[in-house]
Amino acid sequence: MAEFRSDAFPELGIWVNGNRYKFSNGRLRTNDEEVIKQLTSTSGIVRVDEPKKEPKQDKPKPTLKKSSSKKAK
Repeated sequence: MAEFRSDAFPELGIWVNGNRYKFSNGRLRTNDEEVIKQLTSTSGIVRVDEPKKEPKQDKPKPTLKKSSSKKAK
C-alpha cells in the first residue's frame, strides 16, 4: 500500500478515472496504480512509505595475480 503526504493542502482531493480520492489530515493511502502514478507526478505531494535508498558501498574487488611461469617449447 502506498502512502502519500501533502503538507500544504491537508484536505486535498484528486480525481482519477472518475473517482475522487481525498487526503485526510494530509495523508492518503491507496493500492490503485493509476492513483499512485498521478500522485507521484504531482508537485507538493510526497510518497512516505518508500524506504530511503542508501548508496551502495563498493567493496574493493580482489585482483587476480597472473602466474609468471612460462611454458616450455
